[in-house]
Amino acid sequence: MDFKGIGSITVNIFLRELRPFREKSNPDVLPMVEKHAKDLGIDLDRFNRKSMIFTRIEAGLIRLRRSKTRYGQSKILLEDRYLG
Repeated sequence: MDFKGIGSITVNIFLRELRPFREKSNPDVLPMVEKHAKDLGIDLDRFNRKSMIFTRIEAGLIRLRRSKTRYGQSKILLEDRYLG
């Protein structure tokens, strides 16, 4: 069954938000998130994938990628909040 406007990215977002609460909700990290984390020097393997912190970092990397913020500022914000 297909629904117009609901694709793989939408499903990934939905499952990502459920990840900490549902055992079977554990989608793969999007390739763009992995690349952005690597560019910023963030090791995603360091975090428990079922934790709220991982979910928030993943969502933040997606938002950061879309924002106009420079990489240096982005890295400082992430380090202060989650990595410090």
